This record gives sequence, structure tokens and C-alpha cells, in this order.
Amino acid sequence: MSQQCGEEALIARAVLVVLAALFPIALTGCSAGIPTDVEAAQLPDFEGPWAAEFASAYAEATSQDARDALEDGAITELEFAEMEQRYGECLEAAGIEFGGFNDDFSHGFSVPEHLKYEDADALLNECSEQTGERQISFLYSSIAQNPQNVNPGELQVACLIEKGLVPADYTVEQWEQDVPNRSYPIIESPTSEKDVAACESDPLGASVGP
Repeated sequence: MSQQCGEEALIARAVLVVLAALFPIALTGCSAGIPTDVEAAQLPDFEGPWAAEFASAYAEATSQDARDALEDGAITELEFAEMEQRYGECLEAAGIEFGGFNDDFSHGFSVPEHLKYEDADALLNECSEQTGERQISFLYSSIAQNPQNVNPGELQVACLIEKGLVPADYTVEQWEQDVPNRSYPIIESPTSEKDVAACESDPLGASVGP
């Protein structure tokens, strides 16, 4: 794979991880509905603001390691680190160099030149499924960035207003129209671009990475 394709793939996955934390239903398929491969009677009795997402992730997971991490309705730093190690080892065995998770929970990787994009993507997805990376990283990052599972629009609008990036009367309804194309009515400043990115990726200012 060319370096350009590798960089494009990296950017796409980095953006996906950040957006998944803010839009869990749209990008991960998590919902209150439970997949048919696990009967409701087999599910742990999850509680709390992320209970529905834990139930869906548990039912969706094919890795026992993932289900072990998910079953108590919380993911510890150790469980995340163990997943990161499994995922990295799987990628390395497939010839993909793993760069580890970043503070915003995106992760980097380097794909060898001979590997086609579609083959690399298939290997990434296979390792994610085998190690529980998708379920664990999604929930760990989501809870860190939005502990109470509040509407992401409310969080981002509050952040944008607090930083003086948009007018004080900017609404969630306006944000819903603007967010697909990032066409917010930004009040420009030397730091506005960086501040907007911060509100998008970490509206509560948690700044907690693995």
C-alpha cells in the first residue's frame, strides 16, 4: 500500500473512533435491541446510563475476553490495557505495525507497501473482532468522554458556547443541521480551529487517554 493510502486509512479510522464516542448508535450499531446470537436470558443485568450499550456490546462480542471485560458493566484501565496488548499482537502477527492508542482514543498503524487496502482493512476488522477491540475501546472512550451518556449535541453546543466559538443563543437544533458538514457559525479567533476540534472530540474536557 502506498504511503498516501496508508495515511488516508489512518485518518479515517482516527476520525471514526472519535465520532463513535459521540454518536454510538449511528456508528457502532449499538442500540437497546439485542442481537439474536445471544438470548436475553444470557445477558448480565446491566445498570447505569450506558446499560443498553453494554448489553448490545456484550451480545455482539465474539471474544470471550471482551465479554469477560464487559460483564460487570464497567471497563477498567487494566482491561483496556489488556485489550490493547491483544489487539497490537494480533496486528503485528498480520504484518501491520501498531502504534498504540492516542489520548483521544484513536490509534495509529503502519501497513506494508505490498498489502492492498481492502486486505489491510479486513485484517484490522478481524483483529478487532478477535480481541474485542471495537466493543471495549468504544465503551471505555465513550464513558470517559461522556460518563452520564448525555445527548452529544447538548455537550458540544455547551462547549462551543463556553469557549466563545458560537453565539450564546446557538441551539442543539442548529448544531444538528451544522454538524454533518462542520458548518458551525464560528466566531473566528487565533485558536478557534483548535478549540472546535477539542469540543468535537472531548466536549467535557476529560482529556483522559489510555
